Amino acid sequence: MFKNVSLLSKIFDLIGYEIVLYSKRHKHIIRNNYGLNLNIGSTFTGSHGIGESIHDHGDFEYEVVGILEQTGEVIDQLLLTPLESVWDVHPDDHQKGSFEVSKNKKDTHDEHHHDHHYGHDHGHQHEKASNEITSLLVKYSSPRGKFTLPGSVNKKSELMAAEPAIEIQQLFELIQPAVDILIRLSWIIFGLAMISIFITLLNSMKDRKYEIAMMRAGGASSKKIFVSVIFESIIISLFGSVLGVVLGHTLMELLSDQVLSNYNYDFSGFLFYPVEFLFILGSIFALNLSISVANSAANEVRVAYFLEWPSPNLEDMMKKNYSKALGVPVKWTSFNTGVEMTEAMLAGDIDISYSQGLVPFINAVKSNAPIKLIDIAMEYGMGGTTCVTSNASGITKANASELEGKKVAVPLGTMADYVFTASMEIVGADPSKMTVIDMVPEDGAAALVSGDVAMACLFGGNSIAAATEVGSRLISVEEARAGGILGIDITSVTNKFMNENPGMVRTFVEVTHEANARYNSGKSDMNSMSKASAMEVSKMKGTLDGFKFLTPEETKKSMESGNLAGFLDGMGTPKGNVDTSFLPL
Repeated sequence: MFKNVSLLSKIFDLIGYEIVLYSKRHKHIIRNNYGLNLNIGSTFTGSHGIGESIHDHGDFEYEVVGILEQTGEVIDQLLLTPLESVWDVHPDDHQKGSFEVSKNKKDTHDEHHHDHHYGHDHGHQHEKASNEITSLLVKYSSPRGKFTLPGSVNKKSELMAAEPAIEIQQLFELIQPAVDILIRLSWIIFGLAMISIFITLLNSMKDRKYEIAMMRAGGASSKKIFVSVIFESIIISLFGSVLGVVLGHTLMELLSDQVLSNYNYDFSGFLFYPVEFLFILGSIFALNLSISVANSAANEVRVAYFLEWPSPNLEDMMKKNYSKALGVPVKWTSFNTGVEMTEAMLAGDIDISYSQGLVPFINAVKSNAPIKLIDIAMEYGMGGTTCVTSNASGITKANASELEGKKVAVPLGTMADYVFTASMEIVGADPSKMTVIDMVPEDGAAALVSGDVAMACLFGGNSIAAATEVGSRLISVEEARAGGILGIDITSVTNKFMNENPGMVRTFVEVTHEANARYNSGKSDMNSMSKASAMEVSKMKGTLDGFKFLTPEETKKSMESGNLAGFLDGMGTPKGNVDTSFLPL
């Protein structure tokens, strides 16, 4: 008996515990309290077997005398008890004896010594019993033991040593064929799932063909629709993946309590692999990207125009024909100059500038402004843009040199600025000797009326009409035409809007040219145009007489090799800022 006790003590010494005899209830130390609801002083009984062969030993109680800290290893699942306690629950085979796990070596030594005598007096019969230790769990104190001890035990004794890592490897080799089959099956299931998703999306696209047709009619390009469909597919796939991950982990967490209570095996469903986080991050990224793509489709088109600059398409503005054709509201905002239009486009407040002066556009693209010329709004001579001298100054074409030393009003950077420079060359006056004041046409006309300036160069029907009431044109329309002065207003668009909404840009140009064709055939609603331009019909007609609205074919020719192309080349305009692809040819 004492030999067995000594051996058991050595075994427990390997894991840090000592064994002492006792004469009462069996004492017990547990490594972990997972699902057992045991505390120090708690008692329980043992059993063995499975199913109908379970054998309970209700007459023999164990008492918990210690709970060890967790190590995170499999030993945390152990219940540590003296070996002789197993013998004691089988009184038919072994004499009753009992052991206690002590907390310190001193107590162990004393009680061990006491029970040694107790064993001599009472335990000889038990000592003679054939009690045998069949297995040991060894923890190496040195890493070398893992490589030397198993081989030494197997070679030098009848015992068998098993290294868990090696045994597990051999087990995996046995089950690897089954694992390979499961992997192949999983790939087959994955492929079937992909085919199923593809068929579902394909059917969805067939069901949405009318919706896609409406998107095309609203200005969405085929490229944008394709990208939207792709992102939609990605979102559906990633959402399904994330949902599967969440549901799978939730189910594992719900099952963990049952597994813990029934099998005393603890796990958590809220432990994630790094690849699962990639799914979640990928879905978030795709969602944000799809939202960005969706929001890139304009829900409003913002158009700049001149209030006192009549044109046929103002009828369509009044009747909301642009909004109907584009499928979204069109917001029209009036500006005083083309320079202001450009500034608004660069600020992101305007998408399309209709009838923008060519000079402001040229100056903008020379500064690398991200805008494109896509159409010619109109061609005009001095009827639309002119320089007017006051009658009080007595200055005419004949004595135009007297403007030198005087104040003149010019909206700098506009077509009126270009007309001013060209007109001074015709009449032989030096602009550098004049005091040029930057004024918008409306303010320039007011300054001329008040006598603050000797001449005002301006555009706009009402501004020109107000100026000519107190003055006269410096040169006539015919003289300007003979001198090569030609005004061109264009339609420009921001690169961002053009790239994101090419269909809308094309539709806008189409509606504009339909209005031009209607005017050229004498079918325009002059009253609507008058109301939109805030001009009387008679004055508006006088301004329109100096305008020429080109056909799509004439427009393309002018943009590629005609008046517009020549003007751009003469002004040193950078190449690549003209796009004729939106013209309805």
